[in-house]
Amino acid sequence: MCWRKVSGKRIGKGMSYYMLGGEAARTLGPLIIVGAVSLWGLEGTFRLIPFGVGASVFIYLKLSGINISSPVKTVNTLHGPGTTFLGLLPFFLVLTGLAFMRGFARTALTVFLPAYMKSQGATFAYSGITLAALQFSGAFGTIFSGIISDKMGRKKTLVIIFAIIPFLMFIFLKAQGIFTIIVLILTGLFLFAGSPILLAIVNEIDSEHPSFVNGIYMAISFTTISVTSIVIGIFIDSFGFETTYILSAILTITAIPLVVILPEKTKRDKIIS
Repeated sequence: MCWRKVSGKRIGKGMSYYMLGGEAARTLGPLIIVGAVSLWGLEGTFRLIPFGVGASVFIYLKLSGINISSPVKTVNTLHGPGTTFLGLLPFFLVLTGLAFMRGFARTALTVFLPAYMKSQGATFAYSGITLAALQFSGAFGTIFSGIISDKMGRKKTLVIIFAIIPFLMFIFLKAQGIFTIIVLILTGLFLFAGSPILLAIVNEIDSEHPSFVNGIYMAISFTTISVTSIVIGIFIDSFGFETTYILSAILTITAIPLVVILPEKTKRDKIIS
């Protein structure tokens, strides 16, 4: 709710800035952990704990002055969360299917990228660099995608994104040497670009329980990432990396029809009818 309040009418731009923080952290993470393991070994990575605690304290101090609770508490709701959930059930089902279809490519190219690079003969350090490059470009993708969707439209932007990702994945499988990094950078620009747009769509729903609706979306997002990670791992063990990556690319294409039927805005009268 906080980022929705401070975004004003440009929700796509606000979601882009919000997602930028997450993607920037994922960029630095592989570099930091590779360096830590190299210096101290896996058992010595506990030395990074103070940095995490310090970051949490810093965020608390910066955000503690933003008051969004009062407007939320003074809203007189006519219907409970259960009614909201049932009214939005078709929307949530489409969103879940979309999250699964895009989640396979995202999981394959993040969680399993270092393992894939190692299978191709890359060093431990180079595998971490490839993941960092992907995440770094993904941070830029999240900045621009939300802003572009404010002007172009959410669904049109998503269709373009999901049409380009499979194409880049096929190129990645054939890439070698420095060209691999270049393709991963291009892929990262689109791989994470859908997240702020979907988040903007969810936050544009005219609901009496916006925090609840946003919570459902977050639950869908985290659940699909967990499930797709398990499925991708099983597929890799059964069919190998290349076949799994090809299947992931194809599944991303199947997300486009779901984007077409995904409503960009849902009015309250539809929710409570």
